[in-house]
Amino acid sequence: MGYSVLPSNLDNAVQKGMLAKRFEMALKAELGYRDAAERVVFPGRYGTTITRTRPGRLGIVNTPVNPATNVPLTNGLTASTYQVEQYTTTTQLWAGSAEALNLIDDETAIASIFLQNAENLGEQAFRSLDGLVLSTLQNAYLGGNTIVSVTNGGPSLGVSVNDVRGFQFVIVNGVQVPVSATNPMPVTFNNGGVFTTYSLVTTSPSVVNVSTAASVGGISGLLTFSSNVAVVDATAGNPIVSAFAPFIVRPNGRASTEQLTSGDIFTLATIRAGVTVLNNNNVPKLRGGYYNCYIDPTSKAQLFSDTEFQLLYRGTQLTGSPEYRNLTLIDGLGVRFIETNQAPQQELGSIAIHRPLICGAGAVIEDYFKSGMDAIIMKEQGAHPSLFNITKSDEIRMITRGQIDQLAQYISQAWSYVAGWVAPTDSTVTPATIKTASNAYYKRAVFIETV
Repeated sequence: MGYSVLPSNLDNAVQKGMLAKRFEMALKAELGYRDAAERVVFPGRYGTTITRTRPGRLGIVNTPVNPATNVPLTNGLTASTYQVEQYTTTTQLWAGSAEALNLIDDETAIASIFLQNAENLGEQAFRSLDGLVLSTLQNAYLGGNTIVSVTNGGPSLGVSVNDVRGFQFVIVNGVQVPVSATNPMPVTFNNGGVFTTYSLVTTSPSVVNVSTAASVGGISGLLTFSSNVAVVDATAGNPIVSAFAPFIVRPNGRASTEQLTSGDIFTLATIRAGVTVLNNNNVPKLRGGYYNCYIDPTSKAQLFSDTEFQLLYRGTQLTGSPEYRNLTLIDGLGVRFIETNQAPQQELGSIAIHRPLICGAGAVIEDYFKSGMDAIIMKEQGAHPSLFNITKSDEIRMITRGQIDQLAQYISQAWSYVAGWVAPTDSTVTPATIKTASNAYYKRAVFIETV
């Protein structure tokens, strides 16, 4: 069916799929953080919140069946119980548009801009959705690790901290509930290698965010404990870690981001440490049997300069080794490298903090809205082919609208996507179910902090 409102040269681009191709090529030009998201269809209505339940692991069986109790029907077995945990997702509308085209302009220029707009919109959609996945990962996997921001004048219940993420909720019977006197959180202060644990009962974000980690989602605030925190612990710069914090790899045993120095760079050893954390928690790998490792160009350059990495490939030409050339290391390490310019960075004084990320399957759940938007496309194709053209790539819709202004001059181009993202927890996977597992709530990704 013709797209009759548009000039013939633009109509031809739509009908031959040139417009959709430019949009899709920009959308899928490179892998990003969204590649690690597990996509599921959102079953609710647009704008609603749903709660999903994830079953935990059963405990190990370490005793044989007692012959004396091996009786008919039950054979003496007692049913095992397992914990469950929940996570919630809310879908929202995400969209962008390009400046409208005026058909009074030169036809050749219009055709070029028409296709260029499609490419730019696809690239905008890619970066926007990729950034939303990254924000979800940052808020989950950078939480529970902070420092004291202001030294207390004396023993006090309250301590000002640089970032309250990861200190706001505990999981009770599979449900996240705010920390309180009823549901406290064990929190450990590190005073130069002397560790003291206090019971956190209230978390209050600052009205004005002064976190030095604000660029990566950090939120300053106040932690209040059930007993006074000694001044020696509540001293500015002292690291604070939640009992349920995800593990963050830092070179040379640095206890906090603020302790990193110029020699703390990205190496094969830091990758190995991150992969070990994922393997210890039995995190499943992504496609091809690899974990994704996202690095920026600086981290990539540091890796190639690492002596251990160079020794591993000594005598191998760059063009002759697919592992070296493609940055896919030996199978025993099990990491696929993805270079990105979107990797989270933080300016800390004169030092730039880089954060490579290693993640496995299910680190983020992407709930996308499908049926209602598909119905809109079906109606558009049958009812108003001359006014709207809606195509979709990877469930992201590209919309071209014909001129509906009074002078019939302007056409517009836009994209839209309805989805929500959440980082699910794995709090039921503990040393009681997998001996090498940690007590961290979030286990499926590891940030590596370097300079």
